[in-house]
Amino acid sequence: MNKAVRWIIVAVIAIAVLAVLVSGVVYLRSRDNGNITNDNTNQAANSNSNSGNAGVGNNNTNNINTPENTNSSSAGTPQSDSERILRLARTFVERYGTFSNRNNFENITSLEPYMSDKLQQESAEFISKSENSAIDSDFYSIITTVISTTVQELKEGKSAVVRVGTQRTETRGTETPVIFTQHISLNFVNVEGTWKVDSVNWE
Repeated sequence: MNKAVRWIIVAVIAIAVLAVLVSGVVYLRSRDNGNITNDNTNQAANSNSNSGNAGVGNNNTNNINTPENTNSSSAGTPQSDSERILRLARTFVERYGTFSNRNNFENITSLEPYMSDKLQQESAEFISKSENSAIDSDFYSIITTVISTTVQELKEGKSAVVRVGTQRTETRGTETPVIFTQHISLNFVNVEGTWKVDSVNWE
C-alpha cells in the first residue's frame, strides 16, 4: 500500500470519528434541552394546579365565613304596626329612662328623631328650665330596663297607646343602689307613615 492511500484511509477514519463525536454532542444537548423543557412544563403545570387549588380553598373559606341573615324583617317579611310600635317603645323607654345628673339631658336629646313635633317642643322647654338649676353635688343616676310591653290601644296607621313595664336601678352618691319596678305609658302618632312618640307619662 502506498503512502497516499494510507493518508486517505487515515483521513476517512478521522472524519468518521469526528462525525461520531459531533453527533454525540448534539444528541446530549438536545436531550438536556428536552429535560429542561419538561421540567419547566411540569413546574408550570404544578403552579397552575396550586393556583387552582388555592382559589378553591379561598372560595370554600368565604362560603363558611359568610354569615347567614336570619332576620325575617330584612328578608322581606313586612312588620305590622303593632310590631313596629312595640320595638320603638322598648328602645325609646330604655334610653329615655336611663340618665344621670351629669349627662346633660342626652337621654332626651338623642331621642328627638323618634318624637313628634309636640313632644320635641315640650322636651326643649323642660331642658331649658332644668339646665339653669344648680347641679346636685351628689352623683345621681338611674338605669332603666324594659321587662314588658303591651299595646293597649291601636288605630291602624293613626295612633296607639303602649304600656311598658320597667325595672329601674337608682343610685345616689355612695348609697346602696335601689331597685324598683315602674310603668310608663307612651302615646304614639303616625306622621306621614312613620310612628312617633307623642307623649310620655311615668306612673
